Amino acid sequence: MRIDTGREQSFVVVKEERDGAKVIVPVVAAMMAEARLHAIDVIIADPFVSTHHVNENDNGKVQQVAEVWVSIADSCNCSVELVHHTRKEPDGVATADSSRGGSALKDKTRSMRVINRMSEEDAKKWGIRSDERFRYSRVSDGKVNMKPESARAEGWRKMVSVLMPNGGQDERGILLAGDEVGVITPWAPPESGDILDELGTETVDKIKGLFATGMRQDIRSSDWAGYRLGEGLGLQPRVNENDKARSNDIIKALLKAEILKITYITDTYKKRDIPHLITA
Repeated sequence: MRIDTGREQSFVVVKEERDGAKVIVPVVAAMMAEARLHAIDVIIADPFVSTHHVNENDNGKVQQVAEVWVSIADSCNCSVELVHHTRKEPDGVATADSSRGGSALKDKTRSMRVINRMSEEDAKKWGIRSDERFRYSRVSDGKVNMKPESARAEGWRKMVSVLMPNGGQDERGILLAGDEVGVITPWAPPESGDILDELGTETVDKIKGLFATGMRQDIRSSDWAGYRLGEGLGLQPRVNENDKARSNDIIKALLKAEILKITYITDTYKKRDIPHLITA
């Protein structure tokens, strides 16, 4: 297997010169030859801006760069994916129109996917810690010319650390830890039923013990059950809003699964019955 990188050789296909933008024919020809030789099905250029030396705001010149990539795809019978940066949008949500530079690249492509990092609102809703939010992103179709509009796809991804088996051995023959690399994996937002599966039987049994004597149901209470629940699971619901939301989602799932139930305990000081959560 042969691997080439932009650090070792140039992959610039169009360069701006005194008399205009010029296609770098030797680079394009070599790329086509390599793709045909190895029957390459997909070419990914990341980032697109590194494949040209033209003004990205000049639609005519960006169109010329895009046409070179189209010719490579047609000639080599392969797909070409161009990874392109976006502008910083005021609301933080990128769309197909957020592509940096002119619109020529968007107009030339047959399909576009847009990647957005998880918002603070979504992280809070699903109980994901703020310092872990960077691991989650949403992929959605920005432009779909090759399938019906109703087939627009949207999916979540999560970056996880994977330990590589490249650590070798020490002088005693003991295996050493290898490098850790980030790997993008499919991820689905937790639904109420999935939360309990995620926690596992052992943790759910632990929660049952926490609620054996009953705890306040009202989230406005300083003695709210979610505080004790979260702290019992290693969260910080009193100081972290995401952890508080996570505790609340767990309680809702436990009620839905009838693992917890609501009971009323008389408050002798207030002289009224107060709703509590207790193990069913």
